[in-house]
Amino acid sequence: MRDSNGLSRQAPMRRLFVLSLMFVAAILSCGKDVTGPLGAAARYVRGLAFNPVFPAVFQEAGGASSGVVQFSKVHVVLHHTDGSVALDTTIDFPAGADSLTVDLTVKLLDGAPATGEPMTLNLGYLNAAGDTVFKGGPVSLTAAPPSTTGAPSPPVQVPVSYTGPGSTATTVVIAQHAGTAVAGAGFTFLAVAKDQNGVVLPNAPIIWNSLDPAIASVNSPAAGVVTAHDVRGTARIIAQLFSGGADTATLAVTLPASQLILQSGNAQTGTVGTNLAQPLVVKVAASDGVGVQGTTVTFAVASGGGSVTNTSAVSDANGLAQTTFKLGT
Repeated sequence: MRDSNGLSRQAPMRRLFVLSLMFVAAILSCGKDVTGPLGAAARYVRGLAFNPVFPAVFQEAGGASSGVVQFSKVHVVLHHTDGSVALDTTIDFPAGADSLTVDLTVKLLDGAPATGEPMTLNLGYLNAAGDTVFKGGPVSLTAAPPSTTGAPSPPVQVPVSYTGPGSTATTVVIAQHAGTAVAGAGFTFLAVAKDQNGVVLPNAPIIWNSLDPAIASVNSPAAGVVTAHDVRGTARIIAQLFSGGADTATLAVTLPASQLILQSGNAQTGTVGTNLAQPLVVKVAASDGVGVQGTTVTFAVASGGGSVTNTSAVSDANGLAQTTFKLGT
């Protein structure tokens, strides 16, 4: 655009990226001195960048897209060395967006050296209710005009911590530390977060993860709903807090019944009208041959007469079910 004195200059630009679960912002301008209304020289910053670093557990969960903690606005504040505000703006961050470009202007103090002006940066991430759920800073950085080579300045690392509801939680306790599920079925773990005094904090974010995802996976990091896969074994399910507190439960995954295997009692002989000496035993088994408990087996005479004592039986802990056969006359 063009100012009132007719000097051509490019509008400053700041980009806010979401990349690898980290948010990168840059404030750009042409870096030229521009004559203001009073004739004083003003210098605008170029190449100022920062890289907020969220807690590792939040990054591993998928960041804002995980649903653990969501935010819709980013509050950016820059202060001059004299304490005055260089920039104070709140930017909408649309749900699902991976980048955001806005035009902003950041003016250095009058008389700032060509090497740049030290500033402090504060970040705040706000949810839909207006709560600041993450904060970063203050951190020190140098806002400098562009270098002669045109190379961008390295981004300033800004550690970001959780400050939203339940941020004082120190421990998490899973209600049921062991569960069982058949492959393809689900299981729900519940947990509560507590502060250092043992007081339950109902709004504290709890992040769920499976340490054995091939056996069972967590449907969403924001809830303890787990799906068992077609692999027999035990999956470790962990619940974590931003503070580092964690608790672990286990989910034993079994395979469903898929076959009947004759165990014993075949090819017997006996006197007509009497029971055979040995019972007829079958094994209810999964695809890997392991017995399945609790499955109802129905017995019936297919041909030749006779009868069975029990027309149905439930498989035991080894998957075995049996009945007695009485020969016909």
